[in-house]
Amino acid sequence: MPARTLFLSDLHLGTRACKVEYLTACLEQVTPEHLYIIGDGIDVQRLKKRWYWPPSHAAVVRRLVALARQGTEVTYIPGNHDDALRQYAGNEIGGVRLALHAVHPLVDGRRILLMHGDEFDFVVRHQRLLSGVAAVLYGQLLLVNRVVDRLRRSAGLDYWSFARSIKERQSRVLEMVARFKQALCRHARAVGCDGVMAGHIHVAGVDHCDGVFYGNPGDWVESCTALAEDHRGRVTVVDWAGQERIPTRTAARRLAAAEGARLAGVAAY
Repeated sequence: MPARTLFLSDLHLGTRACKVEYLTACLEQVTPEHLYIIGDGIDVQRLKKRWYWPPSHAAVVRRLVALARQGTEVTYIPGNHDDALRQYAGNEIGGVRLALHAVHPLVDGRRILLMHGDEFDFVVRHQRLLSGVAAVLYGQLLLVNRVVDRLRRSAGLDYWSFARSIKERQSRVLEMVARFKQALCRHARAVGCDGVMAGHIHVAGVDHCDGVFYGNPGDWVESCTALAEDHRGRVTVVDWAGQERIPTRTAARRLAAAEGARLAGVAAY
């Protein structure tokens, strides 16, 4: 799929919830000029509690580095689940630039502020206890989502996000999304930008708020979505779970096998 820019957020590598097969297929099919990871790429927070780092997840990181070395401008903006990486903002690791935020110019000249968005989440920033409870409940929802996915796969059905369907039916979730969007758009305007793009809330979309562009790539634990800018400057949501032409299992296993072979070679050396 041709794209000038690819925007990803909330990969949550290092967790079992990450839909690494679809993520792998996405990164194999698209070689953009610019690639942004807008927060929670590697779930450092979760890894500190329980280590989970299979070859398929390591292969995704290696793919990002490979893209950077091939000429793609790769920028990683840490979020609240990988905030330990924020101290390295301004540095490059394997050609991948780390930044607290970025401003991306679209083809038509609009300046889009890129940030994770947790800075505008009142619960995360000021109510740690409530945030912890919400995280536990959300973790249980994702667990149910994985069970439903396995049952559907065994029945030969395509992936369907149970977690997303539950969230879309909750008026409180929709209200939270609206407030989040409005706060970000006000901030973008205040800093002189024409739009804003953030992750964090795991709800993909492209919209406008009082004339300010708003975009959210979504996530790779529920929806498997991204935002893509074409060479005319148009930004759209891409649903990778709905790409039936993508051999997701084959792609992920191939990268995982390559990573396993590399590690075996290092051990032998």
